[in-house]
Amino acid sequence: MWPDFSAKVTFRVGNGLKTSFWNETWLGDVNLRTLFPDLYIISLQQNDTIAQMWTPQGWDLMFRRALNDWEVGRVADLLHALNLFPGTVTEPDKPVWRLHSRGVFTVKSCYWERNTNHLLTTVWPWKLIWKIKVPLKVACFTWLVIRRACLTHEVLQRRGIQICSKCYMCGQKAEVNGHLFLHCKIATDLWNMFVCILRVNWTMPRTTFEVLTHWQGIGKRGSKEDWWKNIPACIWWTLWKERNGRC
Repeated sequence: MWPDFSAKVTFRVGNGLKTSFWNETWLGDVNLRTLFPDLYIISLQQNDTIAQMWTPQGWDLMFRRALNDWEVGRVADLLHALNLFPGTVTEPDKPVWRLHSRGVFTVKSCYWERNTNHLLTTVWPWKLIWKIKVPLKVACFTWLVIRRACLTHEVLQRRGIQICSKCYMCGQKAEVNGHLFLHCKIATDLWNMFVCILRVNWTMPRTTFEVLTHWQGIGKRGSKEDWWKNIPACIWWTLWKERNGRC
Protein backbone atom coordinates (compact mmCIF):
# COMPACT_ATOMS: atom_id res chain seq x y z
CA MET A 1 0.00 0.00 0.00
CA TRP A 2 2.89 2.40 0.75
CA PRO A 3 4.02 2.74 -2.90
CA ASP A 4 0.45 3.69 -3.87
CA PHE A 5 0.29 6.21 -1.04
CA SER A 6 3.70 7.76 -1.67
CA ALA A 7 2.87 8.20 -5.36
CA LYS A 8 0.22 10.73 -4.28
CA VAL A 9 2.78 12.82 -2.37
CA THR A 10 5.11 15.37 -3.91
CA PHE A 11 7.66 17.49 -2.09
CA ARG A 12 7.97 21.24 -2.18
CA VAL A 13 11.71 21.57 -1.73
CA GLY A 14 13.04 24.04 0.80
CA ASN A 15 16.44 23.25 2.28
CA GLY A 16 16.46 19.80 0.68
CA LEU A 17 17.37 17.99 3.90
CA LYS A 18 14.35 15.66 3.93
CA THR A 19 13.74 14.99 0.24
CA SER A 20 15.44 12.09 -1.54
CA PHE A 21 16.94 13.18 -4.86
CA TRP A 22 16.19 9.92 -6.67
CA ASN A 23 13.35 8.27 -4.79
CA GLU A 24 10.79 10.97 -4.04
CA THR A 25 8.68 13.05 -6.38
CA TRP A 26 9.77 16.67 -6.28
CA LEU A 27 10.36 17.62 -9.92
CA GLY A 28 7.32 17.00 -12.10
CA ASP A 29 4.93 14.08 -11.60
CA VAL A 30 7.38 11.15 -11.41
CA ASN A 31 10.49 10.54 -9.34
CA LEU A 32 13.88 10.67 -11.05
CA ARG A 33 14.55 7.01 -10.32
CA THR A 34 11.64 6.12 -12.61
CA LEU A 35 12.55 8.63 -15.30
CA PHE A 36 16.25 7.70 -15.40
CA PRO A 37 16.54 4.07 -14.20
CA ASP A 38 19.74 3.56 -16.18
CA LEU A 39 21.47 6.42 -14.34
CA TYR A 40 20.03 5.48 -10.96
CA ILE A 41 21.50 1.98 -11.12
CA ILE A 42 25.04 3.35 -11.57
CA SER A 43 24.68 6.26 -9.14
CA LEU A 44 26.78 6.37 -5.97
CA GLN A 45 24.11 8.56 -4.36
CA GLN A 46 20.99 6.39 -4.55
CA ASN A 47 19.82 7.36 -1.05
CA ASP A 48 21.16 10.92 -0.89
CA THR A 49 18.95 13.92 -0.26
CA ILE A 50 18.76 16.98 -2.46
CA ALA A 51 20.82 18.91 0.11
CA GLN A 52 23.63 16.35 -0.18
CA MET A 53 23.75 16.64 -3.97
CA TRP A 54 23.18 20.37 -4.45
CA THR A 55 26.04 22.87 -4.23
CA PRO A 56 26.16 26.61 -4.96
CA GLN A 57 27.89 25.67 -8.22
CA GLY A 58 25.16 23.22 -9.25
CA TRP A 59 24.52 19.48 -9.01
CA ASP A 60 27.23 17.12 -7.77
CA LEU A 61 26.44 13.83 -9.54
CA MET A 62 28.69 10.83 -8.85
CA PHE A 63 28.63 7.46 -10.63
CA ARG A 64 30.20 4.07 -9.99
CA ARG A 65 32.14 4.05 -13.24
CA ALA A 66 33.04 6.15 -16.25
CA LEU A 67 30.03 6.93 -18.44
CA ASN A 68 29.53 5.43 -21.88
CA ASP A 69 28.99 7.86 -24.74
CA TRP A 70 25.23 7.40 -24.84
CA GLU A 71 25.02 7.73 -21.03
CA VAL A 72 26.60 11.18 -21.30
CA GLY A 73 23.53 12.13 -23.35
CA ARG A 74 21.28 10.75 -20.63
CA VAL A 75 23.07 12.84 -18.01
CA ALA A 76 22.55 15.86 -20.24
CA ASP A 77 18.82 15.03 -20.33
CA LEU A 78 18.80 14.78 -16.53
CA LEU A 79 20.60 18.11 -16.10
CA HIS A 80 18.18 19.72 -18.55
CA ALA A 81 15.26 18.54 -16.41
CA LEU A 82 17.04 19.80 -13.28
CA ASN A 83 17.29 23.29 -14.77
CA LEU A 84 13.76 23.82 -13.44
CA PHE A 85 15.09 23.66 -9.87
CA PRO A 86 15.74 27.19 -8.51
CA GLY A 87 17.98 26.07 -5.67
CA THR A 88 17.55 25.43 -1.96
CA VAL A 89 16.21 27.93 0.56
CA THR A 90 16.19 28.08 4.34
CA GLU A 91 12.65 26.76 4.85
CA PRO A 92 12.23 23.01 5.48
CA ASP A 93 10.90 20.69 2.80
CA LYS A 94 7.14 20.32 2.75
CA PRO A 95 5.16 17.24 1.64
CA VAL A 96 2.16 18.04 -0.57
CA TRP A 97 -0.85 15.72 -0.86
CA ARG A 98 -1.73 15.78 -4.56
CA LEU A 99 -5.37 14.79 -4.10
CA HIS A 100 -6.35 17.90 -2.15
CA SER A 101 -6.57 21.44 -3.51
CA ARG A 102 -4.61 22.79 -0.52
CA GLY A 103 -2.09 19.96 -0.55
CA VAL A 104 -3.27 18.72 2.85
CA PHE A 105 -3.82 15.01 3.50
CA THR A 106 -7.38 14.01 4.37
CA VAL A 107 -8.80 10.55 4.98
CA LYS A 108 -11.74 11.38 2.70
CA SER A 109 -9.56 12.16 -0.33
CA CYS A 110 -7.47 9.03 0.23
CA TYR A 111 -10.55 6.81 0.64
CA TRP A 112 -12.18 8.23 -2.49
CA GLU A 113 -9.06 7.75 -4.61
CA ARG A 114 -8.48 4.20 -3.38
CA ASN A 115 -12.04 3.12 -4.15
CA THR A 116 -12.10 4.84 -7.54
CA ASN A 117 -8.84 3.15 -8.53
CA HIS A 118 -10.19 -0.21 -7.39
CA LEU A 119 -13.08 0.11 -9.81
CA LEU A 120 -10.74 1.09 -12.64
CA THR A 121 -8.24 -1.68 -12.05
CA THR A 122 -10.94 -4.35 -12.17
CA VAL A 123 -11.29 -3.60 -15.89
CA TRP A 124 -8.44 -5.94 -16.76
CA PRO A 125 -8.03 -6.46 -20.54
CA TRP A 126 -7.96 -10.24 -20.20
CA LYS A 127 -9.87 -10.83 -23.46
CA LEU A 128 -6.99 -9.30 -25.42
CA ILE A 129 -4.60 -11.69 -23.72
CA TRP A 130 -6.30 -15.05 -23.25
CA LYS A 131 -9.19 -14.90 -25.76
CA ILE A 132 -7.27 -14.00 -28.91
CA LYS A 133 -6.20 -16.43 -31.62
CA VAL A 134 -2.49 -16.63 -30.93
CA PRO A 135 -0.24 -19.43 -29.59
CA LEU A 136 -0.29 -19.82 -25.83
CA LYS A 137 3.34 -18.71 -25.53
CA VAL A 138 2.44 -15.41 -27.24
CA ALA A 139 -0.51 -14.88 -24.88
CA CYS A 140 1.73 -15.58 -21.88
CA PHE A 141 4.32 -13.15 -23.20
CA THR A 142 1.63 -10.47 -23.66
CA TRP A 143 0.69 -10.92 -20.01
CA LEU A 144 4.35 -10.42 -19.05
CA VAL A 145 4.62 -7.30 -21.21
CA ILE A 146 1.73 -5.44 -19.62
CA ARG A 147 3.00 -6.42 -16.17
CA ARG A 148 6.45 -5.09 -17.15
CA ALA A 149 7.90 -8.47 -16.19
CA CYS A 150 9.65 -9.68 -19.37
CA LEU A 151 13.43 -9.58 -19.05
CA THR A 152 14.26 -6.19 -20.48
CA HIS A 153 17.30 -4.31 -19.20
CA GLU A 154 14.90 -2.34 -17.00
CA VAL A 155 13.86 -5.52 -15.16
CA LEU A 156 17.42 -6.81 -14.88
CA GLN A 157 18.52 -3.51 -13.35
CA ARG A 158 15.66 -3.64 -10.84
CA ARG A 159 17.02 -7.03 -9.79
CA GLY A 160 20.39 -5.46 -9.08
CA ILE A 161 22.22 -6.67 -12.18
CA GLN A 162 24.80 -4.16 -13.39
CA ILE A 163 24.18 -3.70 -17.11
CA CYS A 164 24.69 -0.92 -19.62
CA SER A 165 21.13 -0.49 -20.83
CA LYS A 166 20.64 0.30 -24.49
CA CYS A 167 17.78 -0.45 -26.87
CA TYR A 168 18.89 -3.11 -29.36
CA MET A 169 16.32 -1.90 -31.87
CA CYS A 170 17.18 1.79 -32.24
CA GLY A 171 20.39 2.09 -30.22
CA GLN A 172 19.33 5.50 -28.92
CA LYS A 173 17.54 5.03 -25.60
CA ALA A 174 17.66 2.80 -22.55
CA GLU A 175 15.77 -0.46 -22.91
CA VAL A 176 12.69 0.04 -20.76
CA ASN A 177 9.29 -1.56 -21.31
CA GLY A 178 7.48 1.47 -22.67
CA HIS A 179 10.28 2.39 -25.06
CA LEU A 180 10.91 -1.08 -26.50
CA PHE A 181 7.27 -1.99 -27.10
CA LEU A 182 5.70 1.42 -27.80
CA HIS A 183 7.95 4.40 -28.37
CA CYS A 184 11.08 3.09 -30.10
CA LYS A 185 11.17 4.26 -33.73
CA ILE A 186 10.82 0.71 -35.04
CA ALA A 187 7.93 -0.03 -32.67
CA THR A 188 6.25 3.24 -33.63
CA ASP A 189 6.47 2.38 -37.33
CA LEU A 190 4.82 -0.99 -36.71
CA TRP A 191 2.01 0.53 -34.66
CA ASN A 192 1.40 3.28 -37.22
CA MET A 193 1.12 0.73 -40.02
CA PHE A 194 -1.72 -1.14 -38.32
CA VAL A 195 -3.42 2.03 -37.12
CA CYS A 196 -3.52 3.20 -40.75
CA ILE A 197 -4.99 -0.14 -41.86
CA LEU A 198 -7.72 0.15 -39.23
CA ARG A 199 -8.29 3.82 -40.13
CA VAL A 200 -8.62 4.95 -36.53
CA ASN A 201 -7.42 8.00 -34.61
CA TRP A 202 -4.81 6.81 -32.16
CA THR A 203 -2.53 8.51 -29.68
CA MET A 204 0.00 6.15 -28.19
CA PRO A 205 -0.56 5.73 -24.43
CA ARG A 206 2.32 5.86 -21.98
CA THR A 207 2.29 2.20 -20.86
CA THR A 208 1.67 -1.20 -22.43
CA PHE A 209 -1.18 -1.85 -20.00
CA GLU A 210 -2.90 1.33 -21.15
CA VAL A 211 -2.48 0.23 -24.77
CA LEU A 212 -4.51 -2.93 -24.19
CA THR A 213 -7.23 -1.16 -22.23
CA HIS A 214 -7.58 1.45 -25.00
CA TRP A 215 -7.27 -1.10 -27.81
CA GLN A 216 -10.46 -2.84 -26.72
CA GLY A 217 -12.46 0.13 -27.97
CA ILE A 218 -10.95 0.75 -31.40
CA GLY A 219 -11.92 -2.40 -33.29
CA LYS A 220 -14.21 -2.79 -36.26
CA ARG A 221 -17.50 -2.06 -34.58
CA GLY A 222 -20.43 -4.05 -35.93
CA SER A 223 -18.10 -6.51 -37.67
CA LYS A 224 -17.61 -10.16 -36.88
CA GLU A 225 -13.96 -9.91 -37.87
CA ASP A 226 -11.72 -9.99 -34.84
CA TRP A 227 -8.22 -10.14 -36.33
CA TRP A 228 -7.52 -6.64 -34.99
CA LYS A 229 -7.60 -8.02 -31.45
CA ASN A 230 -4.38 -9.93 -32.15
CA ILE A 231 -2.39 -6.86 -33.19
CA PRO A 232 -0.84 -5.78 -29.84
CA ALA A 233 0.24 -9.32 -28.95
CA CYS A 234 1.68 -9.92 -32.42
CA ILE A 235 3.56 -6.61 -32.47
CA TRP A 236 5.10 -7.22 -29.05
CA TRP A 237 6.07 -10.81 -29.86
CA THR A 238 7.62 -9.73 -33.17
CA LEU A 239 9.59 -6.93 -31.49
CA TRP A 240 10.83 -9.27 -28.78
CA LYS A 241 11.96 -11.93 -31.26
CA GLU A 242 13.76 -9.31 -33.33
CA ARG A 243 15.30 -7.77 -30.23
CA ASN A 244 16.64 -11.15 -29.11
CA GLY A 245 18.05 -11.72 -32.59
CA ARG A 246 20.04 -8.50 -32.29
CA CYS A 247 21.44 -9.15 -28.81
